[in-house]
Amino acid sequence: MKSMHYVVLTVVLMFITGCGVETKEETEQTKQKIVQVHTVKQTDSLPIPLTAFVEYKQESHLAFGASGTIERMNVTKGAKVTQGQVLSSLNTNYYQKGLEAAQSQVQSASALRSKTLQGASADLISKQRLAVNSQEKRMKDAQRKWETAQELFKGGAISQSELDSAQLEKEQNEISLQEARITLDKLLKGAEVNEIASADADLKQAASEVELAKKTLQETQLVAPFSGTVIDVTQKAGSLAQPGESIIHLVDSSEVKLKVDVPLDVMENYKQGDTVPVVVEGRGKSKGTITFISPVLNQETGKYLVEIAVSNKDNVLIEGMVATVEMARKVNGMLVPVQSVGIKETQRFVMVVENGVIKRRDVEVGQIFGNNVEILSGLQSGNQILISGITYYAEGEVVTVKGE
Repeated sequence: MKSMHYVVLTVVLMFITGCGVETKEETEQTKQKIVQVHTVKQTDSLPIPLTAFVEYKQESHLAFGASGTIERMNVTKGAKVTQGQVLSSLNTNYYQKGLEAAQSQVQSASALRSKTLQGASADLISKQRLAVNSQEKRMKDAQRKWETAQELFKGGAISQSELDSAQLEKEQNEISLQEARITLDKLLKGAEVNEIASADADLKQAASEVELAKKTLQETQLVAPFSGTVIDVTQKAGSLAQPGESIIHLVDSSEVKLKVDVPLDVMENYKQGDTVPVVVEGRGKSKGTITFISPVLNQETGKYLVEIAVSNKDNVLIEGMVATVEMARKVNGMLVPVQSVGIKETQRFVMVVENGVIKRRDVEVGQIFGNNVEILSGLQSGNQILISGITYYAEGEVVTVKGE
């Protein structure tokens, strides 16, 4: 009976002892701090999302360059047009007459210039020679009359007034003869330099008037500068149009342009001609090509304007939409949360957990990517580091890892 009590007592003690050991182990484990860690991974690149705004590649408000009555309106809202197509035109009667008048002036100025360059005709020169000969005869007659009058005056046969009259006639004939000879000399010599220059200037002015009239006539038509879609027509045939008044609103939606402001620290990733991924909300992913990079910093935004062309053949992208450009930014090391890196004096460090024990590891940092920082050296892929609160833990401290 005693033996039976001893066995039962032994079993109870063993049970109590066993329970006591397990409770102690559980208590020690409970005292260990539970920490959250980040597992380090090698990262080659990281997308940097930037907001962009959608614009149509080409857009134009078409207006006549001249005033007049709209004679034809060849399109309606929503019409598809091709480059060079005549969309609308004015009545051209008035402008056509202006062109014809200007062309007539050119012909007249050209004829006058040719005549000036050729000089006097043989017939005109011959007539002028006859005029000189005739004037020479009149001059000789006037000379003889004056000489006779002098003799008669000396003899008292005529008065002083009759002598003066004979002298005046002689002087007038001298002047007329001189003018006739000068005219003949000019005809024989040909056009003067200033006469030719004047004729050239008149012809040039007339020609410029023709070009102006042609340009005005061209401005009586609205021609599509590119292929696209008419999205608005403000006037109809019979309406009066004024120069510069928007008549047709035309857009080319086959391709859109994204405008994005890029910070200086990521500009090196943008190269003209490169392809970049683009995401438009509700429209999925697509690709675009960088067509323009501004070399000048925008003083208001502190960023650089970059334009990206995106194909829009199915017309799903509409001007005014917001898109996201996901340009990949090169990473030279591993990315870890910013709050996981501490600093002591000038040295950066992280707290690595190895086999449940915390160890300090000095690191070299690089660029900052949002909430992450680039680690250039000091860590390896697969290392587990404390995510936050690193100042509350000491090197060598035993912890329990919770995970990322």
